[in-house]
Amino acid sequence: MHILSYRHITGHDLMLHDMTTLPPKAMTSPPVIIMRYHVIYIPWLLSYYVHHGLNLASYKSYDMKWHIYYTIIMNIQQRTIVEKFDRGDTNLRKLTISPEGTTIPSGYSQFHTSTNPKIWVRIGKALKSTTLTHLIIDLADEFNSQNTIRKLNAIALGLKKNRTIESIEFKHIHFEERFSQRFFVNISKFWLYNSEIRDISLSSCSMDYSSWLSFGYSISKSCSLKRISFDDIAYNELDFVAVSPALQGSLIEFNTTNGRFGEYELEVLSKLWRIDGFTPDHLNFSNNDIDSSACRHLSLIMRSPKTLSLANNDIEDEGIESLFSCFDCNQYNYSRIQTIRQSRTYNGLTSLNLKSTNITDVSCDLLTKKVLMNKSFRLKQLILDDNGITNNGFGIIVGALFGNKHLSQLSISNTYVTTKGWDEMLKQLLCNVSSIDNTYLSNHCLEVCIPPKDYYTDSESGKMIMQMLQINTWSKKEVGRITPLSYPSLSLLTPSYTKENYKIKPEGIAGAQKVLLSHLVNLYQRHESYILSIEDEEDDDDKMIPYVFEWMSFNMNLNNSLLVANAFYHICKHKCHLFEIAQT
Repeated sequence: MHILSYRHITGHDLMLHDMTTLPPKAMTSPPVIIMRYHVIYIPWLLSYYVHHGLNLASYKSYDMKWHIYYTIIMNIQQRTIVEKFDRGDTNLRKLTISPEGTTIPSGYSQFHTSTNPKIWVRIGKALKSTTLTHLIIDLADEFNSQNTIRKLNAIALGLKKNRTIESIEFKHIHFEERFSQRFFVNISKFWLYNSEIRDISLSSCSMDYSSWLSFGYSISKSCSLKRISFDDIAYNELDFVAVSPALQGSLIEFNTTNGRFGEYELEVLSKLWRIDGFTPDHLNFSNNDIDSSACRHLSLIMRSPKTLSLANNDIEDEGIESLFSCFDCNQYNYSRIQTIRQSRTYNGLTSLNLKSTNITDVSCDLLTKKVLMNKSFRLKQLILDDNGITNNGFGIIVGALFGNKHLSQLSISNTYVTTKGWDEMLKQLLCNVSSIDNTYLSNHCLEVCIPPKDYYTDSESGKMIMQMLQINTWSKKEVGRITPLSYPSLSLLTPSYTKENYKIKPEGIAGAQKVLLSHLVNLYQRHESYILSIEDEEDDDDKMIPYVFEWMSFNMNLNNSLLVANAFYHICKHKCHLFEIAQT
């Protein structure tokens, strides 16, 4: 036996095992000592037990034969996990069963896979634990189909009794059902009675047709499953039809990536979800075989999902046109879905990922007319990276965002948009400095905009865009905590200020900040004291003071007191010499 299995023993660590529970042959052998959760035994007694066996009938309180056997064949890491299961350790909530050396997610404990079937039976029975919530099973080191079946059947021994697992993932497994050896059938009670299961994922797995049938039938019995993910999964048309029953019901998220998901599969899903009336809120079809023809089927359910990713699919401009082609003729389905979904909130499409979809400026025009300027959509995130978009297409999108109050994230990196296009975005969209009113009415909703690499740090326009985006983000946070103390000008001009008296919006705070920064910044950044001079060509901001006061008066009549109060407060605090003109 390996020397690491022994340890130094002191008197207070030992507890003599009750000899009445040992087999008769052990009564004349040297005593077996039990120390806490470890068996400390004498080598020749161990050899006797292993080679001659024990009389199992004499065991009443402790199955020492198997404890000794598992202690021999398991390594330290495996024994540690099993002992945590036996103790009901509440810290063991996330477990991955995978080969040694495999990268594991943060917060997970790892049980190393083994070639010994008995170890699989032991860990399989332990999976009925009431503390486990997340489980990953990875058989990347197993290439024999018969061994795979044995290991899965061993895992099913405890998994079918588990009622606490919330998320389960299978990786690098070839599922194959032979006669009575059906893994998904064996764990059917897990899906039926486990009310905590929310998420199932298959990654780099394969199945025969029988496995797809039993998989679809088994998980369709779950009433709590909300998310199904397929990544790098090979299936044909019949396989997808076999698993389609599992995609009905109250599913919230469906992901199928890095596969051959295409027109036929989308046609099946669109029919299924329109009949069922429950389209998942989140759809991810990235890196598949979706083209413009497939987009026609997807367009039939475009009113239902909140997020949609078509990244790395060659859909082109024709696909974008097809994607929204049935938008106006889908009113009946939309009303029906809205009626059926009484317990779920409908907000329309909020995120659209079109990264690397081979689209051009033509698609920018289509997206502007059918999405960004359409009140039925409240798009918050738009990703257009790695496409053939130029300054013209970017200009169309910028023009549509001038009155858009929903889009907060725009990503358009690695395209043909040049510095000129981004400069126009700053001038025309984020901060139009042609007048105070235009500055105040600029776009204050956009918070994240991803330009070409190093644009923010290498150009003045990029730095200014970043500053404007930060103001937009800051203003939304500021609304929730605004008080008269945080804005002294409010308590100065309106002592009775309360949140109920004024409807403060993020747009108002961002607009005020941009006006102060763009038109009044020089009023408090100069240190010298001087008197206004109309002939002084360098004091452009100072010469705007009459127009600033006129603008303040106009906005006071519109109840924009927050904006006016802040502007007036800055002038009084930082440019007091303006009021020294009368003394001279």
